[in-house]
Amino acid sequence: MSLVEFVSPYSRAECLTRMRERFGSPYTTNNLVKGRMTETGFCIELPIKYRNAFQTRLTAKIADETSGSRVTCRVGLHPFVARLLGFWFIVVASVFVKMLPSGAGAARVPFIMLLGGASIVGLGRFLARDDAGVLIDFVRRALQPNDPSDGD
Repeated sequence: MSLVEFVSPYSRAECLTRMRERFGSPYTTNNLVKGRMTETGFCIELPIKYRNAFQTRLTAKIADETSGSRVTCRVGLHPFVARLLGFWFIVVASVFVKMLPSGAGAARVPFIMLLGGASIVGLGRFLARDDAGVLIDFVRRALQPNDPSDGD
């Protein structure tokens, strides 16, 4: 999970209003993002037409500062998915190591499970490979003043 931080010249309330305008009420979808709002931040992801538990999501916390607000964004997997993956891989790897002394035949099943799990995670993350940049750019554009050279 990566961390991106920047300062917006707008207050926390104004930042939340600007974000709310861009994606509406909880779990609605517009052309670019879907997500939900809280009193101190928001969580967004790109709308897709298929299920992908490994989809990149951006969770932001907004804190007031003297010259505006500090926006702290965490980009990565949903925390539940990350914990579940960690638990699953640890359990399967433990079974694999425990079965190694019994011979290569016995350890084949957990080894195949590890390879299969890594392949599924790899495919899911491959499908979401460009999401982080799009989400960060979306937030920056929403919470920074419009620059005439941006073309907005």
